[in-house]
Amino acid sequence: MTFETPHAEGVQEIVVGRSIVDLREPLTPLRAEVRGEGLVPVRAPHGNVFVRGAGHYVLSESHYFNPDPVRLSWNTDLEALGITAVIATYTPPGREGDALVGMVGFDTMGAPKVRDAWKFVLSLPGIYEHKGGIELVETRAILHRAPTTWIDLWKKLVPIF
Repeated sequence: MTFETPHAEGVQEIVVGRSIVDLREPLTPLRAEVRGEGLVPVRAPHGNVFVRGAGHYVLSESHYFNPDPVRLSWNTDLEALGITAVIATYTPPGREGDALVGMVGFDTMGAPKVRDAWKFVLSLPGIYEHKGGIELVETRAILHRAPTTWIDLWKKLVPIF
């Protein structure tokens, strides 16, 4: 998250969660890392601040809605977030040469859709803390549907001709 003020009146200490960002100069962007689960309050007592960053923003806590799946980390408190199910089972990665290789399957039955599409999150618990990295080489989707009979196919083709 980046903070910046265009005016001297906007120079101030901004509270971001439990941290303080000291915005000392106008027209000088100041970056602050926001860590934590759920809502993180930001308070700029004098206002007059541009706030930029990736994520979801809301001016009133009561209006907050997160449209994305929760990103899990190694220390995510599922109970505190009200999470009752995770649709992926976790299988530890195996070693292939110098690389750790992992695979996961998803059961989409009952998974919510947004505009007829599923949203997925690739979660890498502890990757930042351990200064790790990832190279996503392949994503494969296998979709299943009810079998089509010759009669069903014929019924779909006849109106075309």
